[in-house]
Amino acid sequence: MPGAAKRIRYSIEWGALAAAFRIVPSLPRWFLLGLAPWLGTIAFYVHAEGRRAAFANLAAAFPGRFDEVELERIVRACYRSWARTYLDQFWTRRITAENYRDYTVYQIEDPQGFEQARQTGAIWMMPHYGNFEWAANNVAFLGFHYTAIAQDFKNERLTEIFRSNREFHGHQIIPQEKAMLKLLRVLRRGGNAAFLPDLTVRPGQTATIIKVFGLKVSVTVLGAFLVKRTGVPVITGLCFPCHDGTYFVKGLPVMKFPPETSARQIAQACWDAVEPLIAAHPEHWLWMYKHFRFRPEDEDEACRYPFYAHRSRAFNQLETAEASGAREADLDVEA
Repeated sequence: MPGAAKRIRYSIEWGALAAAFRIVPSLPRWFLLGLAPWLGTIAFYVHAEGRRAAFANLAAAFPGRFDEVELERIVRACYRSWARTYLDQFWTRRITAENYRDYTVYQIEDPQGFEQARQTGAIWMMPHYGNFEWAANNVAFLGFHYTAIAQDFKNERLTEIFRSNREFHGHQIIPQEKAMLKLLRVLRRGGNAAFLPDLTVRPGQTATIIKVFGLKVSVTVLGAFLVKRTGVPVITGLCFPCHDGTYFVKGLPVMKFPPETSARQIAQACWDAVEPLIAAHPEHWLWMYKHFRFRPEDEDEACRYPFYAHRSRAFNQLETAEASGAREADLDVEA
Protein backbone atom coordinates (compact mmCIF):
# COMPACT_ATOMS: atom_id res chain seq x y z
CA MET A 1 0.00 0.00 0.00
CA PRO A 2 1.64 3.30 -1.07
CA GLY A 3 2.19 6.01 1.53
CA ALA A 4 0.16 9.18 1.76
CA ALA A 5 2.57 11.28 -0.31
CA LYS A 6 2.67 8.70 -3.06
CA ARG A 7 -1.12 8.35 -3.08
CA ILE A 8 -1.44 12.12 -3.52
CA ARG A 9 1.09 12.07 -6.36
CA TYR A 10 -0.69 9.14 -8.01
CA SER A 11 -4.01 10.99 -7.79
CA ILE A 12 -2.51 14.09 -9.41
CA GLU A 13 -0.97 11.97 -12.19
CA TRP A 14 -4.26 10.22 -12.82
CA GLY A 15 -6.20 13.49 -12.82
CA ALA A 16 -3.82 15.11 -15.32
CA LEU A 17 -3.88 12.09 -17.63
CA ALA A 18 -7.65 11.67 -17.40
CA ALA A 19 -8.06 15.36 -18.27
CA ALA A 20 -5.73 14.99 -21.27
CA PHE A 21 -7.64 11.90 -22.40
CA ARG A 22 -10.91 13.87 -22.42
CA ILE A 23 -9.76 17.34 -23.48
CA VAL A 24 -6.99 16.85 -26.06
CA PRO A 25 -9.20 15.27 -28.77
CA SER A 26 -11.49 18.30 -28.59
CA LEU A 27 -8.69 20.81 -29.21
CA PRO A 28 -8.23 22.33 -32.68
CA ARG A 29 -5.12 21.14 -34.49
CA TRP A 30 -3.51 24.59 -34.66
CA PHE A 31 -3.79 25.01 -30.90
CA LEU A 32 -2.21 21.63 -30.20
CA LEU A 33 0.68 22.33 -32.55
CA GLY A 34 1.31 25.64 -30.81
CA LEU A 35 1.07 24.11 -27.34
CA ALA A 36 3.44 21.16 -27.87
CA PRO A 37 6.69 23.18 -28.35
CA TRP A 38 5.97 25.18 -25.19
CA LEU A 39 5.34 22.04 -23.16
CA GLY A 40 8.47 20.46 -24.59
CA THR A 41 10.59 23.50 -23.73
CA ILE A 42 9.25 23.54 -20.18
CA ALA A 43 10.00 19.82 -19.85
CA PHE A 44 13.53 20.43 -21.15
CA TYR A 45 14.25 22.82 -18.29
CA VAL A 46 12.28 21.00 -15.57
CA HIS A 47 13.25 17.38 -16.29
CA ALA A 48 16.88 17.64 -15.14
CA GLU A 49 17.45 13.89 -14.82
CA GLY A 50 16.14 13.14 -18.30
CA ARG A 51 18.05 16.08 -19.80
CA ARG A 52 21.29 14.82 -18.27
CA ALA A 53 20.64 11.30 -19.59
CA ALA A 54 19.90 12.69 -23.07
CA PHE A 55 23.19 14.60 -23.24
CA ALA A 56 25.07 11.51 -22.03
CA ASN A 57 23.31 9.23 -24.52
CA LEU A 58 24.13 11.48 -27.46
CA ALA A 59 27.76 11.78 -26.39
CA ALA A 60 27.99 7.98 -26.12
CA ALA A 61 26.25 7.30 -29.43
CA PHE A 62 28.08 9.97 -31.44
CA PRO A 63 31.45 10.59 -29.74
CA GLY A 64 32.89 13.88 -30.94
CA ARG A 65 30.20 14.49 -33.59
CA PHE A 66 28.35 17.37 -31.90
CA ASP A 67 29.53 20.42 -29.97
CA GLU A 68 27.67 21.66 -26.88
CA VAL A 69 25.46 24.05 -28.85
CA GLU A 70 24.37 21.33 -31.24
CA LEU A 71 23.79 18.86 -28.42
CA GLU A 72 21.49 21.32 -26.66
CA ARG A 73 19.59 21.97 -29.90
CA ILE A 74 19.02 18.23 -30.42
CA VAL A 75 17.93 17.57 -26.84
CA ARG A 76 15.58 20.56 -26.83
CA ALA A 77 14.08 19.36 -30.15
CA CYS A 78 13.77 15.87 -28.68
CA TYR A 79 11.67 17.18 -25.78
CA ARG A 80 9.46 19.14 -28.16
CA SER A 81 8.99 16.07 -30.33
CA TRP A 82 8.14 14.02 -27.24
CA ALA A 83 5.56 16.61 -26.10
CA ARG A 84 3.85 16.46 -29.48
CA THR A 85 3.88 12.65 -29.34
CA TYR A 86 2.33 12.73 -25.88
CA LEU A 87 -0.50 15.04 -26.95
CA ASP A 88 -1.10 13.41 -30.32
CA GLN A 89 -1.47 9.94 -28.88
CA PHE A 90 -4.82 11.23 -27.55
CA TRP A 91 -5.65 13.47 -30.53
CA THR A 92 -5.31 10.45 -32.84
CA ARG A 93 -8.84 9.51 -31.76
CA ARG A 94 -9.93 12.29 -34.15
CA ILE A 95 -8.44 10.32 -37.05
CA THR A 96 -10.88 8.23 -39.09
CA ALA A 97 -10.85 6.09 -42.22
CA GLU A 98 -12.15 9.14 -44.09
CA ASN A 99 -9.54 11.70 -43.02
CA TYR A 100 -6.38 9.76 -42.10
CA ARG A 101 -4.59 10.67 -45.34
CA ASP A 102 -5.06 14.35 -44.53
CA TYR A 103 -2.70 13.87 -41.59
CA THR A 104 -0.35 11.06 -42.58
CA VAL A 105 1.73 10.46 -45.70
CA TYR A 106 2.93 6.89 -46.15
CA GLN A 107 5.97 5.84 -48.15
CA ILE A 108 6.00 2.05 -48.44
CA GLU A 109 9.30 0.90 -49.93
CA ASP A 110 8.15 -2.70 -50.39
CA PRO A 111 4.49 -2.68 -51.48
CA GLN A 112 4.57 -6.34 -52.54
CA GLY A 113 5.98 -7.53 -49.22
CA PHE A 114 3.49 -5.32 -47.42
CA GLU A 115 0.56 -6.89 -49.27
CA GLN A 116 1.88 -10.40 -48.65
CA ALA A 117 1.99 -9.61 -44.94
CA ARG A 118 -1.77 -9.08 -45.03
CA GLN A 119 -2.14 -12.77 -45.80
CA THR A 120 0.43 -14.17 -43.39
CA GLY A 121 0.39 -11.68 -40.53
CA ALA A 122 3.55 -9.91 -39.42
CA ILE A 123 5.54 -8.61 -36.50
CA TRP A 124 5.80 -4.82 -36.41
CA MET A 125 9.00 -3.34 -35.00
CA MET A 126 8.98 0.42 -34.51
CA PRO A 127 11.46 2.07 -32.13
CA HIS A 128 10.90 5.00 -29.75
CA TYR A 129 11.26 7.44 -32.61
CA GLY A 130 9.13 10.37 -33.73
CA ASN A 131 5.48 9.73 -33.05
CA PHE A 132 5.64 5.96 -32.79
CA GLU A 133 2.30 6.04 -30.94
CA TRP A 134 0.62 7.79 -33.89
CA ALA A 135 2.04 5.34 -36.43
CA ALA A 136 1.10 2.35 -34.27
CA ASN A 137 -2.49 3.55 -33.91
CA ASN A 138 -3.01 4.52 -37.52
CA VAL A 139 -1.81 1.32 -39.22
CA ALA A 140 -5.39 0.24 -38.52
CA PHE A 141 -6.42 2.38 -41.52
CA LEU A 142 -4.06 0.37 -43.73
CA GLY A 143 -5.93 -2.78 -42.73
CA PHE A 144 -3.67 -4.05 -39.95
CA HIS A 145 -4.67 -4.65 -36.34
CA TYR A 146 -2.05 -5.89 -33.91
CA THR A 147 -1.68 -7.32 -30.43
CA ALA A 148 0.99 -5.79 -28.20
CA ILE A 149 2.28 -6.16 -24.67
CA ALA A 150 1.93 -3.21 -22.33
CA GLN A 151 3.87 -2.88 -19.11
CA ASP A 152 1.69 -1.91 -16.18
CA PHE A 153 2.40 1.44 -14.55
CA LYS A 154 3.27 1.61 -10.87
CA ASN A 155 0.28 3.92 -10.72
CA GLU A 156 -2.29 1.31 -11.74
CA ARG A 157 -4.96 3.87 -12.65
CA LEU A 158 -2.83 5.10 -15.54
CA THR A 159 -2.65 1.66 -17.15
CA GLU A 160 -6.33 1.57 -18.05
CA ILE A 161 -6.28 5.03 -19.66
CA PHE A 162 -3.34 4.20 -21.92
CA ARG A 163 -4.78 0.78 -22.76
CA SER A 164 -8.14 2.29 -23.71
CA ASN A 165 -6.48 4.90 -25.90
CA ARG A 166 -4.20 2.42 -27.67
CA GLU A 167 -7.12 0.07 -28.37
CA PHE A 168 -9.35 2.82 -29.76
CA HIS A 169 -8.74 1.89 -33.41
CA GLY A 170 -9.14 -1.84 -32.90
CA HIS A 171 -5.76 -3.03 -31.63
CA GLN A 172 -5.43 -5.30 -28.59
CA ILE A 173 -3.18 -4.60 -25.61
CA ILE A 174 -2.39 -7.53 -23.34
CA PRO A 175 -0.59 -7.79 -19.97
CA GLN A 176 2.86 -9.36 -19.64
CA GLU A 177 1.59 -12.53 -17.94
CA LYS A 178 1.83 -15.45 -20.41
CA ALA A 179 2.21 -12.90 -23.20
CA MET A 180 4.52 -15.05 -25.33
CA LEU A 181 2.00 -17.88 -25.61
CA LYS A 182 -0.84 -15.47 -26.37
CA LEU A 183 1.15 -13.76 -29.11
CA LEU A 184 2.21 -17.09 -30.54
CA ARG A 185 -1.46 -18.04 -30.93
CA VAL A 186 -2.24 -14.67 -32.54
CA LEU A 187 0.53 -15.05 -35.11
CA ARG A 188 -0.35 -18.64 -35.93
CA ARG A 189 -3.87 -17.47 -36.73
CA GLY A 190 -2.46 -14.98 -39.24
CA GLY A 191 -2.63 -11.99 -36.90
CA ASN A 192 -0.10 -9.27 -36.15
CA ALA A 193 2.04 -8.42 -33.13
CA ALA A 194 3.93 -5.21 -32.31
CA PHE A 195 7.15 -4.62 -30.36
CA LEU A 196 9.58 -1.81 -29.59
CA PRO A 197 12.96 -3.14 -30.80
CA ASP A 198 14.86 -0.64 -28.61
CA LEU A 199 13.05 -1.53 -25.39
CA THR A 200 15.79 -1.97 -22.78
CA VAL A 201 15.29 -4.85 -20.34
CA ARG A 202 17.39 -6.55 -17.68
CA PRO A 203 19.82 -9.16 -19.01
CA GLY A 204 17.98 -12.42 -18.46
CA GLN A 205 15.28 -14.70 -19.81
CA THR A 206 13.49 -12.09 -21.93
CA ALA A 207 16.62 -10.33 -23.24
CA THR A 208 19.14 -10.48 -26.02
CA ILE A 209 22.21 -8.35 -26.65
CA ILE A 210 22.55 -6.19 -29.75
CA LYS A 211 24.75 -3.27 -30.72
CA VAL A 212 23.09 0.15 -30.74
CA PHE A 213 25.33 2.90 -32.10
CA GLY A 214 28.28 0.62 -31.41
CA LEU A 215 27.34 -0.05 -27.78
CA LYS A 216 26.11 -3.41 -26.51
CA VAL A 217 22.56 -3.12 -25.20
CA SER A 218 20.23 -5.60 -23.51
CA VAL A 219 16.87 -5.44 -25.32
CA THR A 220 13.72 -7.53 -25.42
CA VAL A 221 14.06 -10.79 -27.35
CA LEU A 222 10.36 -11.69 -27.50
CA GLY A 223 9.63 -10.21 -30.92
CA ALA A 224 12.70 -11.80 -32.50
CA PHE A 225 11.95 -15.15 -30.90
CA LEU A 226 8.39 -15.11 -32.23
CA VAL A 227 9.71 -14.35 -35.71
CA LYS A 228 11.95 -17.38 -35.40
CA ARG A 229 9.14 -19.63 -34.15
CA THR A 230 6.53 -18.58 -36.71
CA GLY A 231 8.50 -17.47 -39.76
CA VAL A 232 6.30 -14.41 -40.25
CA PRO A 233 7.81 -11.32 -41.89
CA VAL A 234 8.97 -8.26 -39.98
CA ILE A 235 7.72 -4.78 -40.86
CA THR A 236 9.62 -1.83 -39.51
CA GLY A 237 9.82 1.89 -40.17
CA LEU A 238 9.81 5.35 -38.65
CA CYS A 239 7.26 8.11 -38.14
CA PHE A 240 8.63 11.63 -38.77
CA PRO A 241 6.73 14.70 -37.50
CA CYS A 242 6.30 17.45 -40.10
CA HIS A 243 6.12 21.18 -39.40
CA ASP A 244 2.60 21.48 -40.84
CA GLY A 245 1.19 19.12 -38.21
CA THR A 246 1.18 16.02 -40.39
CA TYR A 247 3.38 12.93 -40.21
CA PHE A 248 5.55 11.12 -42.73
CA VAL A 249 5.65 7.37 -42.15
CA LYS A 250 8.45 5.54 -43.91
CA GLY A 251 7.84 1.80 -44.20
CA LEU A 252 11.14 0.00 -44.80
CA PRO A 253 11.56 -3.17 -46.88
CA VAL A 254 9.81 -6.14 -45.30
CA MET A 255 12.30 -8.55 -43.73
CA LYS A 256 12.12 -12.34 -43.82
CA PHE A 257 14.55 -14.61 -42.03
CA PRO A 258 15.60 -18.20 -42.77
CA PRO A 259 14.99 -20.76 -39.98
CA GLU A 260 18.66 -20.95 -38.98
CA THR A 261 18.78 -17.24 -38.08
CA SER A 262 19.21 -16.76 -34.33
CA ALA A 263 16.91 -14.56 -32.28
CA ARG A 264 19.85 -12.27 -31.58
CA GLN A 265 20.59 -11.87 -35.29
CA ILE A 266 16.94 -11.05 -35.96
CA ALA A 267 16.87 -8.43 -33.21
CA GLN A 268 20.10 -6.90 -34.52
CA ALA A 269 18.78 -6.78 -38.09
CA CYS A 270 15.60 -5.02 -36.95
CA TRP A 271 17.67 -2.34 -35.24
CA ASP A 272 20.20 -2.05 -38.08
CA ALA A 273 17.35 -1.25 -40.47
CA VAL A 274 16.45 1.95 -38.61
CA GLU A 275 19.75 3.08 -37.06
CA PRO A 276 21.03 5.00 -40.14
CA LEU A 277 17.79 7.00 -40.32
CA ILE A 278 17.94 7.80 -36.61
CA ALA A 279 21.57 8.86 -36.96
CA ALA A 280 20.65 11.16 -39.84
CA HIS A 281 17.80 12.78 -37.87
CA PRO A 282 18.66 12.21 -34.19
CA GLU A 283 16.33 14.87 -32.78
CA HIS A 284 13.31 12.55 -32.78
CA TRP A 285 14.68 9.53 -30.89
CA LEU A 286 13.81 9.33 -27.20
CA TRP A 287 17.27 10.29 -25.93
CA MET A 288 16.10 11.01 -22.37
CA TYR A 289 15.26 7.30 -22.00
CA LYS A 290 18.03 5.21 -20.37
CA HIS A 291 18.76 3.03 -23.39
CA PHE A 292 22.17 1.91 -22.08
CA ARG A 293 21.13 0.96 -18.55
CA PHE A 294 23.29 -2.18 -18.37
CA ARG A 295 26.80 -2.76 -19.63
CA PRO A 296 29.49 -5.46 -19.59
CA GLU A 297 31.71 -5.79 -16.55
CA ASP A 298 34.86 -5.39 -18.66
CA GLU A 299 36.52 -2.02 -18.27
CA ASP A 300 37.60 -1.84 -21.92
CA GLU A 301 33.93 -2.14 -22.92
CA ALA A 302 32.82 0.53 -20.45
CA CYS A 303 34.61 3.68 -21.60
CA ARG A 304 31.86 4.95 -23.93
CA TYR A 305 28.84 4.10 -21.81
CA PRO A 306 26.80 6.91 -20.17
CA PHE A 307 27.20 7.70 -16.48
CA TYR A 308 24.05 5.79 -15.45
CA ALA A 309 25.09 2.44 -17.03
CA HIS A 310 25.51 -0.33 -14.47
CA ARG A 311 28.08 -3.08 -14.65
CA SER A 312 26.22 -6.35 -14.95
CA ARG A 313 27.56 -9.86 -14.49
CA ALA A 314 24.29 -11.12 -15.94
CA PHE A 315 25.07 -9.11 -19.08
CA ASN A 316 28.31 -11.02 -19.57
CA GLN A 317 26.63 -14.34 -18.78
CA LEU A 318 23.90 -13.67 -21.34
CA GLU A 319 26.45 -12.73 -23.98
CA THR A 320 28.43 -15.92 -23.30
CA ALA A 321 25.28 -18.06 -23.50
CA GLU A 322 24.28 -16.49 -26.82
CA ALA A 323 27.74 -16.94 -28.26
CA SER A 324 27.67 -20.66 -27.39
CA GLY A 325 24.18 -21.20 -28.82
CA ALA A 326 22.76 -22.23 -25.44
CA ARG A 327 20.44 -19.25 -25.41
CA GLU A 328 18.36 -20.51 -28.36
CA ALA A 329 17.77 -23.82 -26.60
CA ASP A 330 16.68 -21.99 -23.45
CA LEU A 331 14.13 -19.96 -25.39
CA ASP A 332 12.65 -23.07 -26.99
CA VAL A 333 12.22 -24.65 -23.55
CA GLU A 334 10.53 -21.51 -22.18
CA ALA A 335 8.03 -21.42 -25.05
